[in-house]
Amino acid sequence: MYNRGYIFIGAAVIVLGLLALLSAWIGVDFCALALPLLLIAAGVYIILRPRFAPPGAAMHVHPLGNIRRTGAWTALDEELWVLVGDAIFDLTQAALPPGETVIRVLGFVGDLKLIVPDTVPVAITSAAFLTNSRVFGTRKDTFLEPFETATEGYAAAESKLRFETWRFVSGIKVRRPES
Repeated sequence: MYNRGYIFIGAAVIVLGLLALLSAWIGVDFCALALPLLLIAAGVYIILRPRFAPPGAAMHVHPLGNIRRTGAWTALDEELWVLVGDAIFDLTQAALPPGETVIRVLGFVGDLKLIVPDTVPVAITSAAFLTNSRVFGTRKDTFLEPFETATEGYAAAESKLRFETWRFVSGIKVRRPES
């Protein structure tokens, strides 16, 4: 994910730079081109994405609003499209199948909020232009750089959960449950 994040961010910056250069060079309106190209690219990606998704991974689209998983639930591989909104996961009662389970959150702007007990191994990666994170009280902001973190013992865990976010602006908030 880390290398793919750099490729994603680098490609987006190159495209924006080429559009700005084209705008200055031949007088093409940058704003008039950016939105249609973004919509075309998003449409092509949405059409082709299921071909690249792992077998059995669910795909859910929520253009606006929050996605919330609390109480007793089973974590399964899935992809969540949330254009503007937060994805909130309370892992205190979540059941994890053996192996690594991957939950991807894609969209434009929003937060990934996790409540993670000590017993649940979690890794988080974010490919965004701007990521504002607060993980167990430690704050880190990244700009044009992928963000990556994991709980202690993640690599060796039998059952583990990976969250990946792909957004323009992403907030990540991870905390322990209140006692």
